[in-house]
Amino acid sequence: MKRLFQIVPAGSSIIATTPYRVVNMDLKKVMALAMMALMVIPSMTMTVGAFADEDMASAIERARIYLDKVRRIADNMAIEYKDDDDMQVYLNQLYPLLGQDWEGDPEIIFQTGGSGTAEWSSDEYNSESRSAKLYVVNGVTDWAEVSIPVDIALKDITELKFMEYIKSYGPAQATGVAGWSVNVVLGIDADGDDIFEADVAEFHVGTNAWTLDALHGDTFIEMDGALGVPPVDTWTEIDALSVAQWYTPDKDCITFAGSDDTVPSFYGSLADLVTKLIPDPSQNSLILDATARVKCVKLVIGGSVNWNFETAHVDDVTIDGTTYDFEEGEAKEGTVKDYLDQASASLGENDYKSAARNLSAARNILGRIKGLLRSMAKAHKVARTEKFNQKFQRRIQGIQDKIERPKGPKDKK
Repeated sequence: MKRLFQIVPAGSSIIATTPYRVVNMDLKKVMALAMMALMVIPSMTMTVGAFADEDMASAIERARIYLDKVRRIADNMAIEYKDDDDMQVYLNQLYPLLGQDWEGDPEIIFQTGGSGTAEWSSDEYNSESRSAKLYVVNGVTDWAEVSIPVDIALKDITELKFMEYIKSYGPAQATGVAGWSVNVVLGIDADGDDIFEADVAEFHVGTNAWTLDALHGDTFIEMDGALGVPPVDTWTEIDALSVAQWYTPDKDCITFAGSDDTVPSFYGSLADLVTKLIPDPSQNSLILDATARVKCVKLVIGGSVNWNFETAHVDDVTIDGTTYDFEEGEAKEGTVKDYLDQASASLGENDYKSAARNLSAARNILGRIKGLLRSMAKAHKVARTEKFNQKFQRRIQGIQDKIERPKGPKDKK
């Protein structure tokens, strides 16, 4: 997931700008401060001052962002080394330690381009406690998406709807309107290798915009979100399959007659594309037939002049009867996410010592896994040997042992 955060490099100093500030701290908070100072890894730093509830909560949230980053590294390596059996074995052992089975629930990710941002947010939500928050300044150059991995035949998509909350949008530019609803993009595995490799953001706003170079052998089908100016400050359900404005690139990315914009061919409802246009060989589609696999469903703003200074929230995405509410499930015991969940729970009970210990354990394990992933990638760029394999296996076992036998007293469940 793509978020912005700042890590103070190892060895950096923290300068207090108010050196004589008087801080009232109870004994539990003093113990938490001491615990963090002793156990936390060098890249994890805290603000000088009291370890108030909000300070500890902020540290836990930064660790969750760090967890997202390490997961993304593992995801990218899985794709890059998809044909490397040894690498897949390593990843299969490491990924569950982060708190999610390698073959478990899908990892929902963010992607941005230009000045766009995408992140989890509790500012607005339709259910539970959070939504996906998307923001772009200028839709011509910016992109913000939340992507849900799926594996569905194109012909089998019978339900696709979501809740959107448009918080705000800016004035219209010279052409276009002020704001649009959230768009939908279906990532299509066009070359049949079971991996979606097209960079949809690059296709819309990158240096390879509107060229096949950005698609890497795959393609997409996109809902055109020109649904009129959306209402603001209210949750609205969007039924994507009822929209009669979908398109997909053809092999030439041709230009519509009378248009100054380079846009793909095929324009109609998703049902029309699937049942009429795509099977027609005269249409020159990148999609061979309706059995093509949809590998992800993206909810997007950006890529057009019609999104300006827009903030949109997305929640409760339903795809063929399955609803993604963007809430985190329970973590398996002994994983990084479990330690972070325990830290949050301890903080809620004002048990600062346990919160600090669990947070430190999570950060320590994350640092080890991240370092191991980097070493694995570096080693696999040169000739591999049995010695390398044994080395990585020992390091993985060491991390597993660390989780199974953490230092210090165990927290009460």
